[in-house]
Amino acid sequence: MYKVEQILNTLKKIFKNKGIQYKDLAKKLGISEAALKRAFSEKKFSFERIMQICDIIEMDLSQVSRMALSEEAVLKNVLSIQQEILLADNPRLLTLFYLLLNGWTVNQFISHYHFSLPETIKMLITLEKNKLINLLPNNKVKLVTARNIIWHKNGPVRAKFEHMLKQELLQSSFDQENERLHLVSGELSALSIALITKKSDEFLRYYQDLVEADLSTPTNQKHSYAMMLAMRPWIASIIKKQKKER
Repeated sequence: MYKVEQILNTLKKIFKNKGIQYKDLAKKLGISEAALKRAFSEKKFSFERIMQICDIIEMDLSQVSRMALSEEAVLKNVLSIQQEILLADNPRLLTLFYLLLNGWTVNQFISHYHFSLPETIKMLITLEKNKLINLLPNNKVKLVTARNIIWHKNGPVRAKFEHMLKQELLQSSFDQENERLHLVSGELSALSIALITKKSDEFLRYYQDLVEADLSTPTNQKHSYAMMLAMRPWIASIIKKQKKER
């Protein structure tokens, strides 16, 4: 585990990138804004308080710890709101950026998608101007962000595309060999909920590790593959409507 000071410095940078105000965070924590700022200034936080903050910003502690490796790591994983607006307002630019994150070269991009070389270069210049890539000679690209971008929960990209993507992903009978759809429901204790939540976070990291490992695999040997993992307190309406009012 990284030092508390490193964790707190990383959290402050995440707050800035996510647009989180101290007063709003303090309210959710049940303390005053002054007390929260004083705690950050004096670097006096219990492990439980740090976990509370991580829950509020919807990130797990291991994720924040990895970001604490360097100041640059925070910038790599979390885009600014302005960068997200740029991508959300231009689906073609977002398409190019997404494929670059997945290891595509410019030549591969042009050969598989309806983009000309001049148009692609113009978009690459836009991405570089907005500090999303470094454009090298011969149209080579160096990423300056992590590949697993953490999109702002209520940010421009998710607001514009999340609902559509969920619908598109579920438009399948899920009867192919490489498709899965499971819906399970039951009653769990608080401890079991905490355990299954932890396991789901671990599985998502495993998925991201596999994506990273397959970057060296030729594009024609890979397939775009999506996974959506969702959990929440829920009772099916067919059951809920039979329940007595309390």
